[in-house]
Amino acid sequence: MIAAEDYDTWLRLAKHTEAFARIDKPLGCYWGGGGNVSDPERTITNLTRLRERYAAELSEWGGNPLPGWMAYSLVRVHYLTYDLDKVCQYSKIALYKVKNWQIKCKSLIGWMLIKVKGLV
Repeated sequence: MIAAEDYDTWLRLAKHTEAFARIDKPLGCYWGGGGNVSDPERTITNLTRLRERYAAELSEWGGNPLPGWMAYSLVRVHYLTYDLDKVCQYSKIALYKVKNWQIKCKSLIGWMLIKVKGLV
């Protein structure tokens, strides 16, 4: 879980105490630019592991063990790895699950460009 170990630790702690509460809005942002340890392949691996490890909890929160933020993150990293089928797949999920209109627009534009260009 390199580059996601802190997030995983917080989730594991939250499972064992009532001192945590789920807040349904972002209170910060993550910068994904140069100089960090994340890369697309590592991000895909980490998101897959988090999804598997916390599938029950994710299902409780949204019915599908793939929250909107995770779907949009997968859109971005699969775009970087040119896996356009996955971009389309996760764009559809992000469109329905993400509440932020800017992210919805980015997901829709990405999906439309790929479809219009006939890349998938």
